[in-house]
Amino acid sequence: MWGLVRTLEDDVRSLEDDDRAASAFLWLGGAGIITWFATAALADALLPATSLASLLAVVFGVVGWRAARQGVPREASTVIGVVLALILALVWLFLVLALVAKVF
Repeated sequence: MWGLVRTLEDDVRSLEDDDRAASAFLWLGGAGIITWFATAALADALLPATSLASLLAVVFGVVGWRAARQGVPREASTVIGVVLALILALVWLFLVLALVAKVF
């Protein structure tokens, strides 16, 4: 657990560069959109839960991208972005398991 917290701290510090932060937030928004479509195609039972996570990822991705482009301080949005990325990773784990369950 402590290693995960340290990794998150390092990730947040590495996003202090505006260009890297802008591309990371843009990636987060795109990942939210792709996750929603993948959930609709593979596991529609998870759609209500993942819709909220995907919507938050898109909103924070766009807001964080714009803030990074303008050079506005964004420490809180960076932490939220990292947490949303972890949530999307968990959703993808469930999607992979749903795909495996459909195949076998």
